[in-house]
Amino acid sequence: QTRPSNNNQKMSAASSFEGIALMVCDVQERFRSVIGRFDAIVHVSNVMARAFKLMQIPVLFSEQYPKAFQHTVAEISTEGATVVEKTQFSLLIPPSRNSWPSTTFTRLSSRA
Repeated sequence: QTRPSNNNQKMSAASSFEGIALMVCDVQERFRSVIGRFDAIVHVSNVMARAFKLMQIPVLFSEQYPKAFQHTVAEISTEGATVVEKTQFSLLIPPSRNSWPSTTFTRLSSRA
């Protein structure tokens, strides 16, 4: 048996993830003391974000009014990701929805 090359595997994996994105919502410093198990949330968010970036799947971060609540915690790298600042507690309403890459958000935006 012959095995497909890594390039073919990457192409088929990328096409099977079309329309998928990881959305990390409001994991901000100001919420650290008021959200239970925040350290676990940070850890899982970081692991998921790194995995999605490795698979070249879009990673989208929202930040609830960062002037008041600060930015995404330093333990999570937002490098190479889309970061959207918002003032309402929703990801599906403008302007948040309009800030996401259109190819990623097509299916979700039709439900809003």
